[in-house]
Amino acid sequence: MSVISIYGNSSRNGRMPDSSQALGISGEGTLKVLVADDEDIARRTLAIMLESSGYIVIDARDGVEAVQKATRELPDVILMDIAMPIMDGFQAAERLRANPRTAAIPIVACTGVSRPFDQELFQAVISKPFTAEDVIAQVKAVVQQVSHSDR
Repeated sequence: MSVISIYGNSSRNGRMPDSSQALGISGEGTLKVLVADDEDIARRTLAIMLESSGYIVIDARDGVEAVQKATRELPDVILMDIAMPIMDGFQAAERLRANPRTAAIPIVACTGVSRPFDQELFQAVISKPFTAEDVIAQVKAVVQQVSHSDR
C-alpha cells in the first residue's frame, strides 16, 4: 500500500486499466507531466499510467535532463524520483525552484526514499510502490491545489 501525502491544503499485456474511469476523473489531455526517474521500468510504468488517462508525458532519466526538459517544455506537473545519478531529485528541485521560468511548477516526489521532504521543494509525495489510482489522484490534486492558489 502506498503512502500519499499532499502538502498544503490538503494484466501485463502492455496496457494499463483505465484508472480515470475507476476514479471518475476525466483526462486532462492538455496537461503535460514530466516524469523523472533513472529506472526505465518505473519511468515507463508512470508514463503508461498517465497517458492512459489523457496526460501528455515527457520523460527524463536523471536530474540534469529533468531540469533541461522542464525549462524547455514547461510541464504542468513534475513527478521526480529522488535517488537518481548525476543530479538527484533534491538538487534538481532546488534548481527548478531557483529558475523563475520553472519556480511555480508543482513537483511531486515519487520515491522509495523514506524521509521528510522540504515542502518548499515538493508539493506532495508518492511512495513507491504505487498504483495508477495513486498517481492519477495525486497529479489531479496537485493541479487543483495550484489552480486554486492562482485565483
